[in-house]
Amino acid sequence: MEIEKIFKDNTLSLTKLADKLNISTHIISQVINENLQKSFYELLSYHRINEAKNLLNNKIKETYRTKIETAKTEEEFYGLLNEMFFQFDVLHLGVFYPNMPDPLFELAGKEGGAGLQIRVIENKIVVITVKNNSPAKVAGIKRGDITLSVDGFTFKNIVEESEKYKYPPYNERNIISNYHLRAQYKTYGDGGDPLQLVLETMEGPKNIELVRTEREGKVILVDGVPPNFLEFESRFINPGIGYIRFNTFAPDLLDKIINAVDELMDTKGLIIDLRDNPGGFFQVRKALADKLALNSSLLWSQDGERGRNDVYLEPAEKTLQRKNCGVSRCE
Repeated sequence: MEIEKIFKDNTLSLTKLADKLNISTHIISQVINENLQKSFYELLSYHRINEAKNLLNNKIKETYRTKIETAKTEEEFYGLLNEMFFQFDVLHLGVFYPNMPDPLFELAGKEGGAGLQIRVIENKIVVITVKNNSPAKVAGIKRGDITLSVDGFTFKNIVEESEKYKYPPYNERNIISNYHLRAQYKTYGDGGDPLQLVLETMEGPKNIELVRTEREGKVILVDGVPPNFLEFESRFINPGIGYIRFNTFAPDLLDKIINAVDELMDTKGLIIDLRDNPGGFFQVRKALADKLALNSSLLWSQDGERGRNDVYLEPAEKTLQRKNCGVSRCE
């Protein structure tokens, strides 16, 4: 079907295909069902959709070819590449050009912080977590406080910087995620450096100066991507309730994650906290999912120019024995 592309025939039916192959409709239907887990019409739709995608992708390539070839600056060249990748509707695909001046990259690997997590909510920078014994906690900062500026950096500045340094995919979700990162990373710096915060609190406006302390974790460098600071913790939060938190699915954290799950395997409940975790390496995500899975099942599927690629969960020898188990909670 793929070689001759007979799926382009709008009148193609199971009977017509059987006549063409000189075999019965029953045998064709059985072969498709048993080997491809599809009905005839599902298979027909699959090939027609892929053909439409290929035609669209070729049109996109031709549209951007001239623009990319005539790009005048390195910034324009890589910007057009990212725009093209987004048109292909492929998640987590983008390019960072060499020596890109985005200040986000420099801050990502800083080892000092104030012990607070902030997010952009309804165009406001909101404190969502304050760590115990941290500079932010000692200064009286509370969850729900509105951060008007971080070292003079306001929400307006976040929007302007995000517009200047765009990363695919260019959709609302990723734009908001970019806001979160830029707000949070502005709280990072070198240990011992001051941090100026202007807050709107329940008690009124406050100007607070903190001194950043060393964050718990380490910086990792991976070729082709910005530096990242790894954070990990594992503990009991209540008798019988385990808690694991890590800020990215990085290979350097894989052993810690799996060992922590093993150590907390027999608890009544396990919380895996993925707040502010943007994702990461697929093999790390799969390894964790394997530890949580009770049965083999489809984890990930992708249709591409080379066909379909399915990845299945492979339950570990020892998994969490729960009726319902997932990344957010187990019962």
